[in-house]
Amino acid sequence: MASAAPLMVVDGAGVVVDWSRHAEELLGHPAGEVVGHPTTRLVRPAPEASAHAVGHQLVALSHRSGRAVDADLRVRPWLRKDGSVAWAVFQGAADENKVSGVGTTVLEALFTQAPVAMYVLDPTLRITA
Repeated sequence: MASAAPLMVVDGAGVVVDWSRHAEELLGHPAGEVVGHPTTRLVRPAPEASAHAVGHQLVALSHRSGRAVDADLRVRPWLRKDGSVAWAVFQGAADENKVSGVGTTVLEALFTQAPVAMYVLDPTLRITA
């Protein structure tokens, strides 16, 4: 399961507005070097070989030392205290269950909060759940 606290929070313009201690430990950048700057400074172009199932891809982030850090990230809307919406970025656990590249957290939210009935179909289009 993804960590309860986000690694970082990013505003609608792609600027880091909050940086966690875990993010600092993972990437070596102190908050003062990251907050207020665009996330593009942290993301490296991912090689084609890192692509997984449709809709899922590991992201290569830049460590302060210059090395690449592969990260399996989850992004969710985040309501800020001032009422604005930002994006919380969480690190997925290596052993988190995946269904066709979609984290179970996303599926759980989709099925429990959808305003319409939903079904899971197998490859032959039979209802499984």
